[in-house]
Amino acid sequence: MRNGTQSVIQMRGVTIMELLVATAVGSVVIGSVLAFYLNALESAAFLNSTSRVQESGRFATAHISRTMRMAGYDDDQTTGAAAIVPALEGTTSSDNSLSMSPFTLKANTDAIKISHEGAPQVRDCQGVEIATDAWVTNTYAISSNNELICSNGTTTGIIAEGIEDMVLQYGIDNDADGVANRYVSENNVADWEDVVSAKVFLLVNSVETVFAATKRGSNVYDCKSCDTFNPTASNLLHGEFHSTVQFRN
Repeated sequence: MRNGTQSVIQMRGVTIMELLVATAVGSVVIGSVLAFYLNALESAAFLNSTSRVQESGRFATAHISRTMRMAGYDDDQTTGAAAIVPALEGTTSSDNSLSMSPFTLKANTDAIKISHEGAPQVRDCQGVEIATDAWVTNTYAISSNNELICSNGTTTGIIAEGIEDMVLQYGIDNDADGVANRYVSENNVADWEDVVSAKVFLLVNSVETVFAATKRGSNVYDCKSCDTFNPTASNLLHGEFHSTVQFRN
């Protein structure tokens, strides 16, 4: 009350137009933040998948290469089990003699048998130490679940996941100088005793999908390092890894 009169405070509301403008601005801000967040997730997934491909490819290549270098190893200082000849023999998944239970082999992929003698600290592809004078055959192949698997004759286990394919080429020494004159596939090897080296090619994928299905077929999925393989377009990243192994024994 002031001078006997009542003071009236006038209140003004928000108009519909102002409300619509505020809603539109808020939607733009939220949309921008959401897009940034989704892009960050996508980038993180891409980097993680790239790292996984690199890690799996390098590990698988190193694992099989290390075993291949042992092919034909024989401790001449002892006498024991007869040597397995040939110490290295290439084959394919269609070879019915391969025993890789409980795994099923992927069709149209290469496989390889690598034999050598045991010694202290010498292990097979499953990490089991091989007794001195005993011989073991390690068999590498690709499973139908895209895994590099290996059998030591007793146990078959997974070496690396995300391995879609394996191609092997064998170096033939035609003039007995210890150097390969040419590389051929397993069905073109006349005598495995003439093989002095081998090339291993692995096609590796990221196992988990990377992008939304709407981006399928984009060149971001191209295997930029692939010369030997041409993987089918999918939501997986791919990489090709290779190694050349010279046999020492």
